Amino acid sequence: MKIGVNFKPLYFYSSNLKKIKHHLLDMGYVIKEESDFFLKLELFQSNERFLIRIYKTGDFSYYSYYDRINRIQLSNLISKSMVLLENLRSNNFIQVEYPQKIYFLFFGEKKNIKPERIKKVILKICKNYFNQCKIIYKFQNEYMLKLEASQENII
Repeated sequence: MKIGVNFKPLYFYSSNLKKIKHHLLDMGYVIKEESDFFLKLELFQSNERFLIRIYKTGDFSYYSYYDRINRIQLSNLISKSMVLLENLRSNNFIQVEYPQKIYFLFFGEKKNIKPERIKKVILKICKNYFNQCKIIYKFQNEYMLKLEASQENII
């Protein structure tokens, strides 16, 4: 199953997309697809495959493939995406504020995705990022579940 983490929006100048691309290539990523509007890269590391999509609008998505959904895999995925964001921030490619929302994307057949179980797993993970977490989920279509985890009571 393909699982993704999405952060919106990252703040960067669209001209930095080329700099980001070269930086990620130096880190071992390989270009899968590129256009004037987005960049899609891939990395194979320790028997895992990671995909990144960065759009000029500031959307940043980080994906991997897992057989099952559990807390360790989701924690690993979000940690790796946060490390990459911090790397891009420390190199002055992007400005990242502490995320107020994190989107989790699950791709697979609807009958095989159990949203209530996934919601419980994500609540445990998000306690590390938010004081009080609220989760909203909905199926975007037959093959994609989108969960939005956000800080509750944002002032």
